[in-house]
Amino acid sequence: AQLQFSEDVDLDSIARKYDLTGSNIVNIIQYCSLQVLHQKSNILTRILLMEGIKREYLKEDRIFDFAFKGRSARRHRQASSTGNR
Repeated sequence: AQLQFSEDVDLDSIARKYDLTGSNIVNIIQYCSLQVLHQKSNILTRILLMEGIKREYLKEDRIFDFAFKGRSARRHRQASSTGNR
C-alpha cells in the first residue's frame, strides 16, 4: 500500500513553519514510514509527522517549538545576542 497523508496534514504550512533541508525531509519520511508500517497502517498523521520533525530538530541540537516560525531557536538566540535578526 502507498503512504497517504491524513486530512490534518498541511504540507504548505509545515514548509513555511519549519527550516528543513532535503536530507532532513528524507530522514523524516523514512522515520514516519517505518512508524506507519509498525502501526500496520498506510496513513501518515500530523502528530506522527510532527514527531519526525521534532526528532530531526533534536538531532541537530535545535529546539523544536510548534509556535516558532522557521528558524531554529539556537540561531535565533545567536542573532539576538549579536543584535542581528
